[in-house]
Amino acid sequence: MTTAINIPDALFNSVQQFAQERGISVDELYAAALSRYLKQRDDEAIAEQLNSVYSTHSNSLDPVLSEMQTRSLPKNAR
Repeated sequence: MTTAINIPDALFNSVQQFAQERGISVDELYAAALSRYLKQRDDEAIAEQLNSVYSTHSNSLDPVLSEMQTRSLPKNAR
């Protein structure tokens, strides 16, 4: 797909130089950068959802389970 975007000249020049130094096309660089940005946004959304879940639920270990785990350790590790 072909599209047009407006970016500052300085950024455009940096992109061209960066792509040339790495032997890739500017199109490949834009596609990779946008993919990475979108993945990062997805990861941030997942982290926000997990934080929401864990902020409303207790994260403490059940006392009985804690005791069982402690007993399962060798005596010198307690």
